[in-house]
Amino acid sequence: PPALQRFLSVYDDLLPAGIKPRSILNGIDVMRFRPCRRRFEEVRAALGLETDHFVLLFCGRLDALKQPMMALRLFSELYRTMPNARLLVIGEGSEMTGMKAFVARNGLSNAVSFLGYRSDVAALYASCNGYLCTSLSEGFSLTTGEALASGVPAIVPSDEVFKTVYAECPAVSLCRLDASDE
Repeated sequence: PPALQRFLSVYDDLLPAGIKPRSILNGIDVMRFRPCRRRFEEVRAALGLETDHFVLLFCGRLDALKQPMMALRLFSELYRTMPNARLLVIGEGSEMTGMKAFVARNGLSNAVSFLGYRSDVAALYASCNGYLCTSLSEGFSLTTGEALASGVPAIVPSDEVFKTVYAECPAVSLCRLDASDE
């Protein structure tokens, strides 16, 4: 594999004798996470979403490291100019109370759905138009990979890790995130 060859070209002489590095795949089941028009329509109907809604998905722990409040602020900006936009929030965590207060305070209750923990994330990805990742720290964003495998374009932070992993991917938009809570 190319990544292993690049690693060995740099570090091979530093490895202890007898160590044979091997590639470990990213773990995304591309048969589970794939585009599916039938799931798109079924999930949207089950969630009360119209086919003309522009649906974004945020999936992750609702804690400071994942910056779910940033996702809400970005969505709020989009919603002002695109009232058919909707945001699905999958996950649970310490930021939930503040997120719900932000949604209520900003008149987003009809546009943001808090779905909690879900085991059917593959179907939810397949029902969306875009994926939003606002994490401060990732080694490899599994959720972004799942979204892309599902045929869903992603918006991710423009940091070194995301640039390294996704800069060449035409379905990924890198964006600078302002980490302030204002």
